[in-house]
Amino acid sequence: MGHVPIPENCYMSPISHVPAFFLRRARELCDKFECVPLTKDDATIAAELRRKYRWKLPDALQAALAKRHGLKLVTRDARGFDEKKHAFVLIPYRLA
Repeated sequence: MGHVPIPENCYMSPISHVPAFFLRRARELCDKFECVPLTKDDATIAAELRRKYRWKLPDALQAALAKRHGLKLVTRDARGFDEKKHAFVLIPYRLA
């Protein structure tokens, strides 16, 4: 396994033991995306999806957010999410 070089002026974050440089870069990346709040309506939709399709809670929550906001849920989980059954699902590629 390779090692990632850490800049000399970098200090370790006391909370996560991850270099602050990497935490800053992660925040910069996350800041480029819109944050969609989770509401009670989303939780209700997620519970219905979970019951109907037997999805795990994280999958059901992501699906509920995608459905309510008219977004695509991009995933490689072809077994859990059927594109033919769910118009909001996009599977960008499959491994052979």
